[in-house]
Amino acid sequence: MVQKLPPEKHGGELETIAEQYGIDTDRLLDFSVNVNPLGTPESLADAIKKGFALLNRYPDSSSRRTRRKLAHHLNLSEENIIVGNGATELIYLISRCCSERLHARDAVIIEPTFSDYQRSVSLVGGRVRHHLLLHETCFQLNIDHLIADARDAAILFLCNPNNPTGQLFQKSQILALATTLEKNLIVVDEAFLDFTDESHHNSVCGEVINFPNLVVLCSMTKLFAIPGLRLGYLVAHQNLTERLNQYKEPWTVNIFAQIAGEMLLDETDYLQRTRELVKIEREFLFNQLKQFSWLTPFPSAANFLLVHIGREYLTATMLREKLLKRGILIRNCSNFVGLDERFVRLAVKEHAENLKLISALQDL
Repeated sequence: MVQKLPPEKHGGELETIAEQYGIDTDRLLDFSVNVNPLGTPESLADAIKKGFALLNRYPDSSSRRTRRKLAHHLNLSEENIIVGNGATELIYLISRCCSERLHARDAVIIEPTFSDYQRSVSLVGGRVRHHLLLHETCFQLNIDHLIADARDAAILFLCNPNNPTGQLFQKSQILALATTLEKNLIVVDEAFLDFTDESHHNSVCGEVINFPNLVVLCSMTKLFAIPGLRLGYLVAHQNLTERLNQYKEPWTVNIFAQIAGEMLLDETDYLQRTRELVKIEREFLFNQLKQFSWLTPFPSAANFLLVHIGREYLTATMLREKLLKRGILIRNCSNFVGLDERFVRLAVKEHAENLKLISALQDL
């Protein structure tokens, strides 16, 4: 029996904020969502306009052309790839496909992390066991403890780099998990990996042909700042993608998203500028936040920072309210497993926007 689940809370709920607080969304600086601070590539607009001529057709239900482009980019076969309406659709697809296994054995989730892993398991009647990493140790992973905890699990969910902590797990650690836990399905969410330094060295996408128990999730939504389109993909051994496709709904990826998927991988200059900007501004924002005696930012490899609030009587809810009055939206992290009202998450944005955030914090 599926338990009743509370409504999900994510960053970026601008319409809700506008309605609740009477704020013009165009005037909000949104630090609550972790999309590319450069914004959507300009070249996509022209491609989308051309796509209007195709609106009288159904989209290709298997996104063949997008898969072909991704296969070339990843040096894999098209049969190793499933394209979805954002990586989140594919998270739910995995749990739906594995529902029988999840009725017999738990899913283990490394926490704190993205809540939809747990939600996807719960919706198919599965049980979740949390492997909690602690802020007192900067969320460091003990691989031996995790292996012992997950040995009898059906699925292990791991976000790399992790949301909201920004922690980057080493490729060797993930491959050790896939090797040792060969009877477990290892799901690695690399939604934010492209924002890190040398992401191609840390990705395990190319390893799926060697590990039939490994699934990798990737997000083009965040990397190319297209949350209004939504586009993600899954990489796995062909035997596994064949099983997953049996549970996938048709036509979930629209014409415009498929057009985006075909062309955006060619935006190499945009990707290079993204990594350079994120690296510089993440360091700037981290160092600026460290100057506040009541804030402690955690080291991050991603395009966001988790921050601990150390001021007495100031909660994440209160800080969010105070910054909203100054036109800035941040992510309250109290609904993440293992975190509470002392934690917020801040996206790394362009320099002028980061300066406005720091200025607003100085005014408090």
